[in-house]
Amino acid sequence: MKSFGLVCLGLMFLASMTFAFSNGPPDATCGIPPANVNCTQCHNEFGVNSGGGTLDFSAPVAYSPGVTYDLSVNLSDAGQTRWGFELAVLTSGNNQAGTLVVSDPVNTQLSDNLEPMPDFLKQTSDGTYAGTASATWNFQWTAPDVGTGTVTFYVAGNAADQDGGTQGDYIYTVQGTSEEGAGVSWEAPVPLTPNVLTNYPNPFNPSTTLTFSLNQPDNIHLVVYDITGRQVVFLWEGQVLSGAHRVTLDGSALASGIYFAQLSTSTGSSVRVLNLVK
Repeated sequence: MKSFGLVCLGLMFLASMTFAFSNGPPDATCGIPPANVNCTQCHNEFGVNSGGGTLDFSAPVAYSPGVTYDLSVNLSDAGQTRWGFELAVLTSGNNQAGTLVVSDPVNTQLSDNLEPMPDFLKQTSDGTYAGTASATWNFQWTAPDVGTGTVTFYVAGNAADQDGGTQGDYIYTVQGTSEEGAGVSWEAPVPLTPNVLTNYPNPFNPSTTLTFSLNQPDNIHLVVYDITGRQVVFLWEGQVLSGAHRVTLDGSALASGIYFAQLSTSTGSSVRVLNLVK
């Protein structure tokens, strides 16, 4: 997976250049290591993440090798009217992880670089959404091969004021990790009531999709018990980004019957009754 980088909208090397990088920021300005460069080097009136806006990125908490995921980045900031972003995905050794895929060529583009430089996903000129109150960029990511391990998404966004200069713009950055899953398939976000665990289909055979949503990043514990209270499936434990998530429970190795899926967070727990019919 390659990295998602910081967008430097309106970056100007010369005073005569107006909104110089509205068609995409320079590569490697999304905070990737080892340089950790971001767009506040030019858009430097405000510190990084110092504005009142929001940069949302929903990454798969865990990935299945070779699976393609539909992902998105959303940027909003009251009063700002032009938008940009850059994204990259790296392994723990700072190499590209998986493959970034442009699914919306009107609004997103890819800097397809030669190794060891990773690829960078970023906005196009149309994708700056000039004059709008927010921006959403959709794309796909194909997870890397088995054995890659934990990968990190590096994302940066520029909430610009559309004056063509580098002042008055707010730069936001986020990072998210995704761990290699053992038969666990995390998919695109869906609208859900926060912290409530649901599933579909139910009854199911042999698999069902569990869904939940968080208002903020949290440590979760997601397991399945049989009617005796014995844990029969461990699905996930660890840090989860805010947003909505799905995880597929494969019941092929389980007997028909009633099971209980339990989602535990720092604010409580939610239990879902599952009916496996074979």
